[in-house]
Order: sequence, then structure tokens, then C-alpha cells
Amino acid sequence: MGRLDEHIVLHLRPSRRSISNERDGQVERNSRPPQSNVNYQVLETSTIIPPAGLAELTVEALHTHKNLQSLQRGHQLASLPPLFAGAGISLSPSEKIAWQIHLAGFLPSRSHCDLFVAYFFEDINWIYQAIHAPSFRQKYEALWVEPVKDIDLVWLALLYVIISLTALYIDPRACESVGYDASEIRDDGHLWFRLSRQALHAGEYDSKPCLTQIQVFIESQSYWYATKAVEALNSAMGQAIRCAQAIHLDKDRAPATNLASELRHRLWWDLCCSDTYQSLCLDRQPLIQAHLSDVPFPQNCEDCDITSTTINCRPLDEPTVMALHVLRARLFKTFNKLYANSASASASYEEVCAIDQEILTIVDQYPWYLKTRVDRGHSTVISSTLPPVFDHIQWQHHVIHNSICVQRIRIYRPFLRSRFHNDCWSKCIEAVEGAFAVYHAIRDANPSRFQRSQKMLAQSYQIFCSAVSIAVFLLVERPAIHSRMQSDIEIVIQDLQRIVQNHSSIPMAVAGRVVLTKILDAYNLGNRQQDRSGPEEAVSNPNWHTLIPEIYAHMGGQVKTKTYLDRCAVSHIVNQEGSMSVSESAPDPHSMATSRSGEIAAPEPTENTNYSSSFDPDFATSFGFDLHFDVLNWGIEEFEFLQ
Repeated sequence: MGRLDEHIVLHLRPSRRSISNERDGQVERNSRPPQSNVNYQVLETSTIIPPAGLAELTVEALHTHKNLQSLQRGHQLASLPPLFAGAGISLSPSEKIAWQIHLAGFLPSRSHCDLFVAYFFEDINWIYQAIHAPSFRQKYEALWVEPVKDIDLVWLALLYVIISLTALYIDPRACESVGYDASEIRDDGHLWFRLSRQALHAGEYDSKPCLTQIQVFIESQSYWYATKAVEALNSAMGQAIRCAQAIHLDKDRAPATNLASELRHRLWWDLCCSDTYQSLCLDRQPLIQAHLSDVPFPQNCEDCDITSTTINCRPLDEPTVMALHVLRARLFKTFNKLYANSASASASYEEVCAIDQEILTIVDQYPWYLKTRVDRGHSTVISSTLPPVFDHIQWQHHVIHNSICVQRIRIYRPFLRSRFHNDCWSKCIEAVEGAFAVYHAIRDANPSRFQRSQKMLAQSYQIFCSAVSIAVFLLVERPAIHSRMQSDIEIVIQDLQRIVQNHSSIPMAVAGRVVLTKILDAYNLGNRQQDRSGPEEAVSNPNWHTLIPEIYAHMGGQVKTKTYLDRCAVSHIVNQEGSMSVSESAPDPHSMATSRSGEIAAPEPTENTNYSSSFDPDFATSFGFDLHFDVLNWGIEEFEFLQ
């Protein structure tokens, strides 16, 4: 590793678009970046500033210094990334200071950062609730007044994740209200996420495991989902689980009594849920055998109920930001049973039905605010009628309900061509037709409030994921009564289009709308072919397999997705005959919200890890848990998901 020079050289800052195009993420010391490739504007001379002096400044003072330098030069200045030899090598004190100065220098101004953090806690944190807001804000306040040399780089990685997520979703007009250039906010979000990964590695998280780095992973999932980087998510998950084991999160047995113990339980079950969720999506063995875990579930409380020495647990009948997370943990612990004994349960229809019944029993025991009220034949999803202060409850309810329905489709779909076809078909139809029950309730209760909702944006991946499951089911199984399913997909396409129009280009929303449109087009083409050739003729469409790269991460891996789509070439008259009576008698999706329609939105597992290698072979290459990613030296051109 090269020794840090006695002085840090400040060069002209490249544009935000070009900063990520440095050669292998490195720039030679004291050398001027080439002007030809990355659009740098370089001064004829450099301003020499002693590192010790910069390290003693506060973040705001560092920003002021840089701004004055920019004013004097007529250009914006920024420090170049320090050299880094690679993973597993500790930084010297001077090298650590160089990274602290570099990473602190890229933070937005205090007023801008305040806005981004506030947006996150209002509209994004509810998805995982992995961050205790009061204690985070204490550290956030300290960041702006302490010397740069005292910055915790792993905590700084968490802050960068927070502002990067806000940058993906916030209305650009809100940025303009505090003087931020709205035209750059989306690009800055990707830059800040890359800086988060660099801060994590510069903080030596791999050799110093801590709770904060698990928080970084949990929140980073939202970025990877939004940018369609599921492979990166799964690789990072393996590292996060190893960290959790290193600090013995899987060994906790005592109920939480304070902030530290409660946060440990939250993070453990967040990891379990995410692991089980990806197992269901990709048909792989979970890394954690959550169904065996004895770690206590999170408690039903608000962040204000928890201090460093006490915790005030509330009954589940009181809606809190954690209520759905408590239920989610129970539900995904149950789903994890599908993978016990090398996933033998998932191959047994009787065991699948037993696990499904456990899920429905939990749903039936939901508290009052997650139930459906029936009055004179009219059903009302109660969560959608709660006051605006409980906005997070209705969206958490949608996510958990929608996810349960999708999981039920996944676990029963393999039995649709078996001797259990009729019973299995009715359960699939029930789940398919009920998946968007809560979503419709939120949408219909107050359309203008729905369209303004920022919380809907942050979980748009869940909307897309479930719509794909329903659309592919419609395409392959071709139920006789399909209007409700097709209408649900069309509504999702419409809502994703609105997101794209109002919030620039979130990759998932842009690509998701295109994928769903392709599936519906293929379905309608199949209908026209059947109309011409008769219902007993096979339906053929050579373009169906082009969908596989876009949907396999939601359908059980590439092999299973291809196998399932191949059914499109088989006559579907068995479903056309058998589904008529089932669909006609299927319960109203709104009335199913608290009983027979599965629900949940994130994954949940438990203890003893299982490093079985029984993964989908097409997915195995993305699970290099023993491969350390040297993100300090990443070149953005090497990783498409960073662009």
C-alpha cells in the first residue's frame, strides 16, 4: 500500500456524471486527471493544504473552505479519492484521515442533508425500520460539529445510503425549495450510493463487524431493488449474515430491555426476512434456518418508547411503526419451514398446505386495524381509513398482504399439473385475485392522497414484483375469468407510468412498466390465436422466452421460469374448464384481506445458518460469498448497477 503524501492535493471537481469514470476507481497521487476521457477541467496549479488542518475542521467548515476555494478559482473543487491497496488490509492513520476528508467533502450542505434525512424517516424508513430515529439524529447532529478526523466511516456509509435513497424518490421540486439543483438529484443519488460502499470498506467493516454495517445492508436493499441489482443484493447479504454471526445476533435469547438489545433483535429478523424472501424469489436454500431461531421477535413499540436503558412495549392492538414488522417476522419464520430438510416440505403438497394454514392462522389473528369491516354487504379495509398520521400502517399492510399472496402463488404453482390440481387451482386463484385488495382500498379511499403519496414510491418494487407474478400466471394458466387479474396489471402499469413521468427514471419503474406491457401483449396475442384456431389448440409465441432475464428474480430462478413459461405451448383447456366455477365462487378480494388471502411483504427467518449449495444453477455465479468486492477501487463502467 502506498504511503499517503504529506499533503492532500485538491483538483477541480469533475461533473457528477464524470466522477464515476475514474480508471478503476483510482487516480494517481499528485497527478492531474486526463482531460480527454472524463471531462475534467484542470487548474494549472494545485492548492496545497496540510491534511492535519483539514482533519481538524468540522464538516461544515470543510464545506466552507472548499466553497471559498471554488469561488477564488471560479470552479468547484473536490479532493481526489485516496489510494487503497485492497480488501483485508488495514488503513494507516494518515490513510484513514485521507478517506475521512474525501468522503466528508462530498456530503451535501447541512440544509440539503437535513431535507434528505427528514424525507427518509418520513417516507422510506417504515419499510424496514432498521434505524432507531432518535439515536440516529443524535449522531447526525454531532456529525456537523465534530472534527472530520472523528467521523465514524461505517456510520457515514449509513448516512450516504439514506440520502441516496431519498435522491431516488424525492420530488425534484422539493429540492429546489432549499436551493438544490433538481436536475442533478437522480445522478447524485447513484454517486452517494457508491460513496456509501466506499465508506463501508474504508471503515474496515470486514474486520470490525458491527450493527451499523448490518443497517447499511438492510437499507441498501431498497437501492438494489430500485436499480434492478438483485445479484449485488444477494452477494452483500452473505457478508451481512456473516457479520451478524460474528457479533452473535443469532445467539440472543433474552427479551429486549433497552435500545441495544431491541435493535439487535430487529436487525436479526430483518436479515432473516430478507434471506427467506430471496429464497422464495430465486428458489434457493436460505442461508439462515429461521424456523429454528429462538431469537425473540421485535417488540411492538414506537422509537420514542425505547431509550438506552428502558423499553415500553405496547400491546399489538395499538398500531405502531413496528406492529407489521412483528407480524412479518412470524410470517416469514413460518415460510422458512418450506426449506427445512433440504426443502423437502416444498415438494410435499400436504406439507405446503399445512404451512399455508399456519400463515392463514396468523392472518386471522391480525389486530383490528388490519382487518376488514363488513357492513350491509360492503367491505372496508380498515387500515385504509386510518388518519393520515397512520399512513405507514396502510402501506405496511399492503406490502405484507401483497407479499403473502405472491408467496402463496409461488408455493402452489408447482402442483398445478398434479393430482391436486383442482384444490391447488382454487388457492392460486384466491391469492391472485386478492393480491391487490389492500392496494385498491388505499387507492379508492382517497385518490388524490394516493397520487401524492411518497410512501408508495419507496415500495414500488413490491407492486411490480406481485404484478409480474399475476401477469405470468395469467399468461401461462389463462383462467377463463380473467378480467380482475388483467385490470390489476393494467392499473399497476398505469401507476408505474405516473412514477416515471413525475419522478424521472427509476430503473425498476421504467423497466417494470415495459415488462408488464410485454406480458399483457403476449397474453392478448395468445387470446387472438385461440380465437382463430380454437381453445384446444396450443398457443405459441416465440417471444415469451425474451421475458426470462427480466422476471426470473421474481419467479424462482431462470430454470424454473423457463420451465413454467414453456407451458404456454401446451393446451390450457383443463384450466379453462376447471377455473370457471372456481373463479365464479371466489371470495371478494376485499373480504379476504384478513382471512384466506396470504399477506406479507418482506422476508423473515431465524437462526442456525445453512450454507447448503443447492441453488438454482443459473444463479450460482452471483453468490460468491467468499469473494470480497473491493469497491474502493470499483470503476463504475465495470458494474452496470452503479450507473
